[in-house]
Amino acid sequence: MYYKNGFLMKHDSRPFELLTLECSYETKMLAGNLPFYGHVSLEVTTLRTPWLEVEVHDLQWRATIEFACQYFLQKFYKNRGSLKVIAKLVNGHSPDTSELVIFYTTVQALCRGFQIDCTLKIDEQGNVVVPK
Repeated sequence: MYYKNGFLMKHDSRPFELLTLECSYETKMLAGNLPFYGHVSLEVTTLRTPWLEVEVHDLQWRATIEFACQYFLQKFYKNRGSLKVIAKLVNGHSPDTSELVIFYTTVQALCRGFQIDCTLKIDEQGNVVVPK
């Protein structure tokens, strides 16, 4: 191992990985007579890098999960490094699952995994409330 740009590097030149954990969350609710369902299971590794790595094999949800991970980093994880996120499971039912439901479910999974209080909510009318 050696240091490069302030990061401890392994022989394969990848940033030193600090912690790996499993995060999952299931949204299953009725709000404003609208059903919401989504289930996300993630493998998350903390990194000492300035970039985010996201692996999502389900093309339907890739952009949504990447956006949710970026949102989590900026709003909740703040200056603690970065993450490598592998989406192990993304499950939804049409029409109960939308991009907003998967976004909400992914952020909830990450907050739960890191034991961070999540301020993202779904209100009584079925709107995802994103705090500024």
